[in-house]
Amino acid sequence: MSRDDLLDASFDAIESVEPPEGFLEEVLARTSLAPASPSLAGAWRRLMLRPRFAYEAAYVGVVTICLACASLGGASAPARTARAGVAIQEICSEAGVLVSRATSYLQPKETP
Repeated sequence: MSRDDLLDASFDAIESVEPPEGFLEEVLARTSLAPASPSLAGAWRRLMLRPRFAYEAAYVGVVTICLACASLGGASAPARTARAGVAIQEICSEAGVLVSRATSYLQPKETP
């Protein structure tokens, strides 16, 4: 019997076994310091503390802005383009303010 045949037989045997009720909760309780069913506030806090959260939030913001600019109403193409230009200028100016604020925190602080 080859190795692949043995693995297939083992996987078939394991696949037919159902874990007992509460098995997952018991494993999590014994191996993790986190509760098995965290609260919504705790889950949101853990999500925000991840390093990737800022990138993900920025992506959602960009997609939202693109959708908003794409659906500026049923006006003609030149009017829609003009409205999109104004919206993009406002967004860029606001983004510039936010970037300057964020980079000001990166500058070394003066020591007395």
